Amino acid sequence: MGLVVLRNGEVWKNGNWALRELLNLMTDEFLPERDGEALYALVQAEAFTALQLDHEEPALADRLEKVLLRVVHAVVDGRLPVQPSKILQDPRSMEQFRESMRELLKMMMMPIR
Repeated sequence: MGLVVLRNGEVWKNGNWALRELLNLMTDEFLPERDGEALYALVQAEAFTALQLDHEEPALADRLEKVLLRVVHAVVDGRLPVQPSKILQDPRSMEQFRESMRELLKMMMMPIR
């Protein structure tokens, strides 16, 4: 089970493969910026199958969350920022991934009660 814990405490749960694909897309977004701190956080997230923004320093959590939102929007809108992986080249897997990103996007956009 892969997890993303947002800064507001909301938890998105999905398969490890979906989290891995999401983290890879986020990594591709950070590479041009050479943000070593963010890239290290993504490596750690993959190792622990959990991206826990609520445990990161506020400035780092903010950078990660902005890229997360940008990547999730791109996936939901059907415009991947990079060439899709082998898994995402399969139409069924891509639709499952897109649906999971829709769920994550809803969580990110809805205020916590």
